[in-house]
Amino acid sequence: MPTLTSIDPVTVVHAGSDADGTEGDAIRISGTLSGAGSPKWTIEKGAPCAFADAGAAATTLTCRDDGTYEVTLTGGRSSDTATVTVGNAAPAITSAHGPASPVAANRATAVSAAFGDPGSADTHTCTVDWKDGGEPTRGTVSDSRCTATHTYTTAGIRRPVVTVTDDDGASDRRTLPELVVYDRAAGPAAGVGIVTSAAGAYPAQPGLTGKAAFSFTADYRRNADVPTGKVTFDFGAARLKFRSTGSDWLVVTKSRAVYQGSGTVNGAAGYGFRITATDGPDTFRIEVWKKSTGAVVYDNATAATVTGFVTVGGPRL
Repeated sequence: MPTLTSIDPVTVVHAGSDADGTEGDAIRISGTLSGAGSPKWTIEKGAPCAFADAGAAATTLTCRDDGTYEVTLTGGRSSDTATVTVGNAAPAITSAHGPASPVAANRATAVSAAFGDPGSADTHTCTVDWKDGGEPTRGTVSDSRCTATHTYTTAGIRRPVVTVTDDDGASDRRTLPELVVYDRAAGPAAGVGIVTSAAGAYPAQPGLTGKAAFSFTADYRRNADVPTGKVTFDFGAARLKFRSTGSDWLVVTKSRAVYQGSGTVNGAAGYGFRITATDGPDTFRIEVWKKSTGAVVYDNATAATVTGFVTVGGPRL
C-alpha cells in the first residue's frame, strides 16, 4: 500500500494505488496533488523504467525488464510512494526463414529467425529442432535475430522448429516452411501404370471417378543441382492432360520418392506438380495446382495402388 512519508502544510500529494503490468506496457499511475507546488515522479536508482511525463501527477510508467519497483511522487515538501510490479513478457518471433532452394545432403544449411521482446533489457537464447531425429542445437543470437547452421546427412523434407527463450524462461517458437534436402546418390525414381481416381480428386467435378494413366522418370545427373525428369498424367473422365515442362527437386528416402516441378494442363502453362510414389507396395499420388493462385487442379490425396510398376532407388536410369 502507498505510504505517506511527509505532509507539506500547503501541498499534499498521494501516489495512488499500487500498480502492476507487463514489461513494455505503459502502466498507469494515478497520483494526485492538492495545493501549491508542482508534481514530480522519481523511481529507485537503476530501475530500467521511464515515466511518460514525470511532471504530471497522473502518468504512465514503462519498464524494459520485469521486477518490483518503488516510485515516489513529490510536491513541495510532501511525498508519497507506491509499488509497481512488472511481469515478464514473452519474446515473439516475427519471421523465420530457411534456404530458398533445396540443399544437398552433407552440405551445411542455415536458418534464421527475427524476434522482438517488449522487455528490451532481457537476454535471449535460441534453439533449432532440425527434425531429423537429432537433439535440438543452439543458435547464435545477435540484434534480435537467431541464426543456426546444420548439416543433414540424409535426404528428406523437413520443417525445422526455431525456439527463442528469454532470461525469465518465456519463449516463442516458429515452424519453418519445408526445407528440402536431396541426395544425388539415393538413386532415380520411375513408374508407369494405371490408378483409380477416387471421388474428390478432381475439385472441378468432385464426384467424378475413373481410371487415370501416368508415367514418370526423375534422376539427378552427375553434379546437377536440379533433376532431369518427365511426367505424363491423363484422367480421361475429366479430359485432363498434364505434361511436365521442368523439374525443381527429387527426394528419395528408402522406398519413397517425392518429385516436384512445373508443367501444363491441357496445353496451358503455369502449373506445379508434386508426385509421391512408393516402391513396395507400389503407390502413386500426384498433386497439380495453378501457381498463380495455389488452386488445386487435381490431387488423389490417398495414394492409389498402381496397376503397373514404381521403382525407387537402384541404378541410374
